[in-house]
Amino acid sequence: MVTFQDLQELPSRFAGRKFKQISLVHFLTQDDEEVAQVEAWGKGKYRYLQPQKYTANDLTNIADEYATETCRAAKPLYWDDLEIGQQTPSIVRDPYTTTIAVAFEQAWGGLFTRSHGFWFDLVSRHPALWLQNEHGVPEPPEAVHWDSALARSAGVPTAYDYGPELISWMATMLSNWCGDQGRLVGLNCEIGRFNLWAICQRGERTVKGNGQVVLPRRP
Repeated sequence: MVTFQDLQELPSRFAGRKFKQISLVHFLTQDDEEVAQVEAWGKGKYRYLQPQKYTANDLTNIADEYATETCRAAKPLYWDDLEIGQQTPSIVRDPYTTTIAVAFEQAWGGLFTRSHGFWFDLVSRHPALWLQNEHGVPEPPEAVHWDSALARSAGVPTAYDYGPELISWMATMLSNWCGDQGRLVGLNCEIGRFNLWAICQRGERTVKGNGQVVLPRRP
């Protein structure tokens, strides 16, 4: 159960001001006994964004980028050949769509995504878990990643990507670069914004991070 607590106006280096909405999340057992409380807050920083349409030219350019994506695979990248400041090859993961969200969910395995009797059994055991869609039917929390109406109820203008999915893109970029002879041994990501469904590239950094890769030396 979630209860609204406060709305605070704060200074922002980007827009001059921002609003912090504070809510109290109550964790209850199946007998309605409260076992924990967590104070949560959100900013509403996506409200100015609106879904857009991709043009045929947009899709052609994206297809060209996919076609030129390279994976080093068995060709070794040697430590001896690197220079400080050398850039890693980029990858594209656009446009973000419902199909992509569902495909990732199938591969990753969501915590709450069940079907038929398995879903209703989970709902009966955890009645505060689900979100009600526009038809009055319970949906899992992950549905905000493919259902724009539910995403809007959470304060985001349209469906958006998974955090783990975004992190996996970073891992793919580094794995493509280091190849089979290299090993990605560390990855740290800080997610600042969602990548929204049907929002064209807007020149904003949505994640930053760093990784550690072990590479072979030349024989």
